[in-house]
Amino acid sequence: MARVVFPGLLAVVVLSPLPFGSTLPWAWSLLSAVLGGLLVLWGAGAVSGRLPVAVPLRRVWPAAVAFLAVVGWAVVQAAVPAAAPVPALVATDVTGGAALSLNPFDTHTAAMRLLAYGATFWLALQVCRDRTRARQAVLAIAAAGVAYAVYGIVSHSFGSEQILWFDKTLNRGQLTSTFVVRNSYATYAGLGLLCAAAVLVLGVAREIDDAAAGPRRGRTVALHLLTGRSRFYMAAVAAISIALVLTASRAGILATGLGLAVLLAGLVAAGVARRGLLLAAALLCAAIAVYALSISGEEFLGRLVQVDIAREGRLDIYGVTAAALSDAPWTGTGHGTFAEVFHVYQDDRVPRFYTRAHSTYLETAMELGLPAAAVLALAVAGLGALCVAGVFRRRRDAVYPCVGAAATVLVGTHAAVDYSLQIPAVSITYAALLGLATAQAWRSDIGDGPNAAAASP
Repeated sequence: MARVVFPGLLAVVVLSPLPFGSTLPWAWSLLSAVLGGLLVLWGAGAVSGRLPVAVPLRRVWPAAVAFLAVVGWAVVQAAVPAAAPVPALVATDVTGGAALSLNPFDTHTAAMRLLAYGATFWLALQVCRDRTRARQAVLAIAAAGVAYAVYGIVSHSFGSEQILWFDKTLNRGQLTSTFVVRNSYATYAGLGLLCAAAVLVLGVAREIDDAAAGPRRGRTVALHLLTGRSRFYMAAVAAISIALVLTASRAGILATGLGLAVLLAGLVAAGVARRGLLLAAALLCAAIAVYALSISGEEFLGRLVQVDIAREGRLDIYGVTAAALSDAPWTGTGHGTFAEVFHVYQDDRVPRFYTRAHSTYLETAMELGLPAAAVLALAVAGLGALCVAGVFRRRRDAVYPCVGAAATVLVGTHAAVDYSLQIPAVSITYAALLGLATAQAWRSDIGDGPNAAAASP
């Protein structure tokens, strides 16, 4: 069954960005159905003994309980009548106060998406305890990152204002690859770049270890880097970096830079490779970044020096969202109901209609209520902390917890000022990385059950 579950999971993760980041109802519904089927298949295999429980629930029970509690709360929002409905909402014709949620259907849909992300994490946690599969998953995400980057670069170079064969509705003139919004693609590209950079560091380390010792060692290493497998990894990092810069997403690029810094710092702390090698890798990544900026960074640099959050309307959006939050701070307005609520609270300060709050934390707090939003954030942060701990527990395979910690910093930072995590393709990719990183956060000599031998390096 593992021969079906693992390839199926990789296929979902790799293909999820293709239909506009899976932001259309049919796309996220199909993803949820496929992931649900894979989870059922894995469960059947685990019950029958054909698939081992590679990482038992006791390893991640706090995060699992917190996550399921939040999903359960969303279901309650959609089903339980409000004891004291919010006056501003009851006064409109969009709700009759029949439930805590302003739109129970949207809340059920949002809960379904949450479960899909949870299923992705759990499946990656189980199948990627095996270090070979963990490496294959990182390579697959890096390769997908390159493919979507190349598509975006080619499309942008020819001046195309289409995504696949559909006309763009937003961010015309800027690279978005298969995503609708450049900021969302920037986060996805950042995740792919982390994987490509991790593979590059390991590839360079392998080339150096294979190089002959002696006075000509440096020349031999350079020859290996130019003619060996590492040249493909460097090309991958360069392609994704160029695509990322062409998005001109300030927060996405800066968050990715922070993620890369965490990745390299984690590799140093874990002793994955010599400090000199990691310094060389850092300089190489910096050189690639400078090259990307030199050929495609004019708009990004221009936008970077013209940051004006107030003029962009972000503060007004935050103000409207905060007003809705203050009216239902404990129960929320219903998961997935931001668009309807924003329409009710919108005033002359915000003439445009927004479907997202441009801050995942603020929007989630408004929809779920402060307690549930805090529980969800703590669940994800707790798994990120497990990855950080894994950086110091592991030796040879510490690269995977490093990637998980770096990815958490990347998406967590960008989520403060945008909504990339609310794009299914981004969340599914992140959930897969977090799952495999958590699976590799424990030493292989700590038996977790029947899989211990299989998981050993």
